[in-house]
Amino acid sequence: MEDNSPAPHFIDGLYGKLVEGGIDYFFPSARFELFEPDQHGAQGLISRESGNTSVLLSWLGTRYSLTREESFSDSEIRLLGGIGAVLESR
Repeated sequence: MEDNSPAPHFIDGLYGKLVEGGIDYFFPSARFELFEPDQHGAQGLISRESGNTSVLLSWLGTRYSLTREESFSDSEIRLLGGIGAVLESR
């Protein structure tokens, strides 16, 4: 039987640090920052901004911004989608 109760706040903080560490590992030249809580509750949402040099991510109830000088390729966006899917499956 699956338990869908909300995770304690410290667990969400831990997953936030895992997100940050994973992004830093795969995208060392990108600036990763917490944007704002996701008020709409969209999960796993990835949208490109500013000529593909910025990506907005909605994971774990929080929005993040990932920005760098060069554009993100389609395969890099798929990689971000995979990272988000693993995190959301918790």
